[in-house]
Amino acid sequence: MAEGGQGGDAPDPHLWLDPHNVIAYIHNIEAGLSATYPDSADVFAANATAYIDRLQELDTWIQEQVFMIPPERRLLVTNHEALHYFADRYGFQVVATALRSVSSDAAVSAGELGEVVDEIRASRAPAIFLDEIEDSRLATQISEETGVIIVDDLHLESLTSGPPAATYLDMMRHNASRIVDALVQ
Repeated sequence: MAEGGQGGDAPDPHLWLDPHNVIAYIHNIEAGLSATYPDSADVFAANATAYIDRLQELDTWIQEQVFMIPPERRLLVTNHEALHYFADRYGFQVVATALRSVSSDAAVSAGELGEVVDEIRASRAPAIFLDEIEDSRLATQISEETGVIIVDDLHLESLTSGPPAATYLDMMRHNASRIVDALVQ
C-alpha cells in the first residue's frame, strides 16, 4: 500500500478514521471560528482542548485494543478503499480490497475477484470488513471461496441516531471493537 492512505487504484478519502487527522481538523475549526468570532476565542480554545483530550484518549484505547491482536493477524480485507488511514495509524496491513475504488458501487471483474481471493488465501486474513450500508453480495462470494468471516456492521461514513455510532467517538470505538473481535479469535 502506498503512503497517505492510498491503496489499489484510488486514494482512500476516509481520513477521519485516524483520530490524529481529526485533531488537525479541530485545530483548523478552532482557528476559523476564533478568527470569525474573536470575542469567543477562549471558549473555542477550551472546547478544542477538551475534545482533543478525548480524541487522544480514544487513540490510546484503540491502540490498547489492537495490541490484543497477534501481529500476524492484523490483516484487513475491505470491500472498498476505506480503512487505509486506520490501518496506517494502528499497524494493520490492508491485504486486499474487493472493489479497488472509493465507491462501494464499483464493479469487479472475474480476474480481479480471483486476485482478491488469492491475496486472502496467501495472507490467511480471517475476515472481510464492510460498512453497514454496503451491499454484502461480493463479500459473501469471497467468504464462500475463502472461508473468511464477514463483519458487515462498521460505520465508516456516517453516524447513527443512537448506538452504536451516535458520535464520532462512539463510531470509532464500535469499529475498533468489531475489527478487534474478528481478528483476536
